[in-house]
Amino acid sequence: MAKIGVLFNLILLVLNLLPIPSFDGARVLAGIAPRQVAEVLDRLEPYGFIILLLLLVTNVLNGFIGGAVGALYKILLSLFVH
Repeated sequence: MAKIGVLFNLILLVLNLLPIPSFDGARVLAGIAPRQVAEVLDRLEPYGFIILLLLLVTNVLNGFIGGAVGALYKILLSLFVH
């Protein structure tokens, strides 16, 4: 149960940090990017959920999310399991 809970939370972490409008990753990117990029992200924000669904349905995010979650999981295992 703990392993599933950790994996679920890692997936949510990676998804939330993606630079897709309406997620925190887009807000961080808008904060450090030039003004023109931030304005584009602001205009795309109402469509963030649709963009996410399209990326998930077309399996564009599959490799990225799986790789990032796997790497983070290995780091956590190395820190807490001897």
